[in-house]
Amino acid sequence: MWAAATIASVAPSASPVSTGFAGMGQENIDEFGAALKGEAAISEFLEKAAAGLRAVTGGEVAAALGGLVTEVDRNALTGEFAEVLAESSPISLDGHRRVAR
Repeated sequence: MWAAATIASVAPSASPVSTGFAGMGQENIDEFGAALKGEAAISEFLEKAAAGLRAVTGGEVAAALGGLVTEVDRNALTGEFAEVLAESSPISLDGHRRVAR
């Protein structure tokens, strides 16, 4: 048996209630744009994004996440918590490369 849940999602691009990418971080908008261009474009985007995160230190975590996190989150991403997060978050693109056809 399989189950899935989400606490956030995007509306289908053809949805009549969708306002596009309003409210999303620029990084997500850029990623969706690359995904819409195809597998080569999203792979290139993800490689560049991952390269920038692989060597991030605790002091750089909040800035590295850019518009993907709120000010409240950025304020919490400090000290020991940020150090542990930086050290325990290996960047792998294996799961990201499943492109729907």
